[in-house]
This record gives sequence, structure tokens and C-alpha cells, in this order.
Amino acid sequence: MTAQRNAPPSASNNRNFIVMLGIILVLGLAILGYVVFKRASPVATVVAPGAPLPGAKGHTRGSATAPVDVVMYGDFECPGCGKFATITAPDVDARLVKPGLIRFSFMDFPLNGHPSTIFAHNAGACAGAQNKFWEMHDRIYNGQLEWSELANGRDMDAPRVMKRYAKELGLDTKAFNACFDGRELQQQVRANYEEGIRLGVNGTPTRPIASRVPCSPASPIASCCGVRPRATTACSSAAAACGGQRAA
Repeated sequence: MTAQRNAPPSASNNRNFIVMLGIILVLGLAILGYVVFKRASPVATVVAPGAPLPGAKGHTRGSATAPVDVVMYGDFECPGCGKFATITAPDVDARLVKPGLIRFSFMDFPLNGHPSTIFAHNAGACAGAQNKFWEMHDRIYNGQLEWSELANGRDMDAPRVMKRYAKELGLDTKAFNACFDGRELQQQVRANYEEGIRLGVNGTPTRPIASRVPCSPASPIASCCGVRPRATTACSSAAAACGGQRAA
């Protein structure tokens, strides 16, 4: 009798496995950040009290047709966010974002107790106005010890450092400085923060996810089953989602 060979796994099954593996990686890191680093209370600095806010709008990289959205609510002075951005994010980008398996977005969520963070968020927003958000994002996190008062225990003159970064990255420094000094995009930072509050985010890093991958009660994203494709949802708190619970 001729032995039968098992059919090789389909490309679809392989793709779903890789997507799930990526989600586990991202969520696992969030748990580490939650456990190791004490969370501060969230806050947003108001530029013009009572002024209408623009719509929330994050900074995104990856394919618009990716089956999974990962949206990071981050604080530039948060040590856990810094470790993710400098250690894990490059691997996530290479293995998951660039192959089109996930789409990754950053949303501003400045925290109280982080005295220099608002300068970094403003710098990111102003760099984004020149289509250089991700370059500034990476520079800010890689240089966290150069400007963070939280990390150093003293004022590091964060505005000066942010302007130096803008020059290093080849930005139009006159336009950047006008945007930065005038806090022209700080209301957008606040709008992103307010969207996080609406979704139940209460610390960083937090990553809402939505998936087009079929999920079951045994799925690592079981708590997100039933969400609409491409939606951002508060089943999101990375630590809570991995435990099968929705964020409060």
C-alpha cells in the first residue's frame, strides 16, 4: 500500500499564523511595559481652552489593505514606549509592517508626570507637517536620555534638543521652529489624546487592535472578536486584551 503524504499547509494558513504570531509579539511587549514601568496619570496640555478640537489623526505606516491594524497610544517620555520603539519596533516593522501583515499607527498620549513630553509630541507633529514624523519619532526615542527630564532628574532643555533634531533630519528649520514655538499643532496632539480617553486608554503603551483574521475563543485576540474590520476599539489595552479582557 502506498503511504499517503499530508497536504502542505496552505498559504492562507501560513499567513494567518504569521499575523497571529505578530499580534502575540506586540501584545506581549505591552504586558512587559505595563509590569515593569509605573504608569503615570494621563494629561493633555490645553493651548486654547474652549477652542474646537480637530479630528483625531494618528501617524500611520504600512499597507492600507493589511489584515490587522495596530494603533499605539504612546508617550515620548515613557520608558516602556522607548524600549518598544528602539528594541522591538524595528523587528515588527521588518517582519510585519513591510510585508503587509499589519498596519501600524502612532497616536499621541502625553502623560502627567512627564515634564518634557509635550515638547517631544509637538516636535513629532511639526515634523509630520513636513512628512517626517517617523524620522522624528525614531530620533526622539533613540535620544530619550538627551532630552528627558524624567530620565535625568533635571531640566535638559528639551526645546533646544528638538530643534537640533529637526536640523539633523534635514527639515525646513524655519518652518519647524515657527510651528514648534507657536505650538501650532498642539491642538491635534490634544485631539489624539482625547480620542484615547474616549476609547478607555489610561496609560502607555496601549495598542488597540482590529483584525480581519478569523478568530475563535482560543485566539490570542479572542477579546477583540466581533470588531469591524479596520476599526479601532478599546478591547485594546494590550495587557487586558492578552488576558482576554476588555479595557475598562
